[in-house]
Amino acid sequence: MHNIVKNILAWAVKFSKLNLRLIMAWKIIKIVWGIFCLLLLTVMCEDFYQALKYPGHYHFGGESPVSGLWYYKTQGLYLLNCVIWFFWFTIGFIVCLLQSKFRNLRWGIAVHLFFTLLYVFAINLLLL
Repeated sequence: MHNIVKNILAWAVKFSKLNLRLIMAWKIIKIVWGIFCLLLLTVMCEDFYQALKYPGHYHFGGESPVSGLWYYKTQGLYLLNCVIWFFWFTIGFIVCLLQSKFRNLRWGIAVHLFFTLLYVFAINLLLL
């Protein structure tokens, strides 16, 4: 009986250490992804402003490596793409902020990260 209790306590200690590591890993992921989303929010604002004020710097519908992408067809589509990404990264930043309060949003961060990376890698594979 003494060995069973000892084994249960040893298992509980191991589980609590593992749980603490997972909590720390999620906190690090939350902080890094939140900073990344905030950074890309500022980049999208800058890009939107640049495309609106100086459309000559962008080769809409022209011959370039990215001209096959849907959002490079016209200036309006490019601005729409900037707005879509702005809202997408706003959602990601808000999820990172609220994750501490609502534990179920932890999966929201993982889903947001997964779909962002999926889109970015899919576009890069299409350009090859």
